[in-house]
Amino acid sequence: IYEKVDELMKSKGWTPLNNNFPKGSSLLLCDSIPSGTQFELQNAEDPTKFWLVSVTENHSGLLGLSNASPELKPQTQVRLFMDDPRIFICGSVEKSNKRYEYKVPDELRALGYPEPVWKVLKSGFSNTPSETDPKVVELFQQHLPASQSQAATKNSNNSCLPSFQQLPRHNFQEKMLLAAIDPKREDRFRVCIVDEVIDQNYFKIALLEEPSVTAICRRDSETIGYIPWAIGIGLLDKESLQNMACSPQSKIAPKSLFQSHANKFKGFLAGQHLEYLTDELNLTFNIAKVLAVKEHILKIEILNEKDERRCILISAGSRKIFPMGWAASNSINLKVPSSLEKYFENMDSKEEEKGEENLEIKKDEMQMKISEKVIDPLPVTPSKPILKGYWCPPIYFNHQCYSASFLRKQRLEALPQFIGPGP
Repeated sequence: IYEKVDELMKSKGWTPLNNNFPKGSSLLLCDSIPSGTQFELQNAEDPTKFWLVSVTENHSGLLGLSNASPELKPQTQVRLFMDDPRIFICGSVEKSNKRYEYKVPDELRALGYPEPVWKVLKSGFSNTPSETDPKVVELFQQHLPASQSQAATKNSNNSCLPSFQQLPRHNFQEKMLLAAIDPKREDRFRVCIVDEVIDQNYFKIALLEEPSVTAICRRDSETIGYIPWAIGIGLLDKESLQNMACSPQSKIAPKSLFQSHANKFKGFLAGQHLEYLTDELNLTFNIAKVLAVKEHILKIEILNEKDERRCILISAGSRKIFPMGWAASNSINLKVPSSLEKYFENMDSKEEEKGEENLEIKKDEMQMKISEKVIDPLPVTPSKPILKGYWCPPIYFNHQCYSASFLRKQRLEALPQFIGPGP
């Protein structure tokens, strides 16, 4: 920190910026998504269903999202990284030519509101459509590679852009066989079958031996692969494949249907350590060690607080892995094994100590003000709460009420049945 910045810049001949940035603002893309920014979130189990969400918090790109609902108080229901393929810009459903539609998430259904409330809310999305902050959209497009940015701009009026990129098309057919990381245990590659072709962009796979275990995939999904490829690099056992009972209609999906990820991620080596996001909703991070690297697939060992170890397979492009120190830089606790606790500082205890220090400082300041008889003016509070990015429930008018002489019955009947919902 330099006390005389002007003198330093003059002496070094540095050129300053033309525009001043607000205090606390950042030039990083991950910090450019403020609370209240709205998106359309794709359903995890059905890619044709969406719901409106608002950003509640942003930890360097890890977004907390709240579902639009009649509840006035927003709550974080899900956390996803900003470039997650399930996050779409507002207006994607409207521009999909009825391929996609809004569906009330199960967690909102549990609130117990009657069906008419949800119908009114969904109609509000169409009648008064929300808009993702144009500045956020522009920043995303600026950070895309040139080819993707041109495609996004060219197709923005007639196609949906997940994470502001055009959706890739696939040529998979039902009953085709492929290799994929076990969606349930995540510990190995297993043979899967294409259970359903949802549309030109999405298909559903199921474990050949456990049909109830399914996953939604795209052509560019990093957790699926060509069966001979998986066998060749030691991720799939050839003998286990020979003993599986397959339908006569089943055939191995050809190599040309898969997108190659061989040179997509570089720099990972066995023995490296990283931070793994074990629980998104509760922001639980654990230390993990890279045990092996097979092209873009990493075998990592997760260490929990009890020194228990769990090995899983993930893609090197997973949005659940972060460099060491990321959690601490965002004031998030890192769950570490008991054998390593002495090397780490607990954020909660640190905040408590900081709070106690601030309390002592405030006490001293209060005593000084009392002794000097200084009275500060009361802070001005807004008369109405600001609920940017959230939906208020509809307000209904009772046309059958007894109004006595205070209201004219004709004017009361002229009022709509309800107004809202809306921002």
